[in-house]
Amino acid sequence: MAVLVGGAALVFAVLTRDAADGDSADDAHLSRLAETYEVLFWVAIGLLVMTGIGNLAAFGPSLPSGASPWGQKLLAKLALVGLLMLASVSRSMLVATVAASGSAVPVREARAVLRVAYALTLGLGVAVLALAMWLAHG
Repeated sequence: MAVLVGGAALVFAVLTRDAADGDSADDAHLSRLAETYEVLFWVAIGLLVMTGIGNLAAFGPSLPSGASPWGQKLLAKLALVGLLMLASVSRSMLVATVAASGSAVPVREARAVLRVAYALTLGLGVAVLALAMWLAHG
């Protein structure tokens, strides 16, 4: 989860800083940073989902029902994870398109959309983390 949330925060911060400075000299570095994050994101989300499935398989029979308050929180967390993964497909496709173009121009054109995409990833990641902590300690 640290890679997922921390990486999204890093890419978002770099996108925001570059936009504020008006400096587009590092578009190639930004593109590589985003590409690297996308690979790490999908590895991290895959591990998190596999861990969650393993925990459900191991502890499922002893967990409260979906109608209980705890079960409702779990269902909300699962829905947020699904939304995060769905939203991330389009973000990853945009990063791949920019990387495949081999030009800095699409990075500049895509910067605003990427800022929103990474902000959404960060927000959803923090929400999933908060629900996970609430489930673990509540």
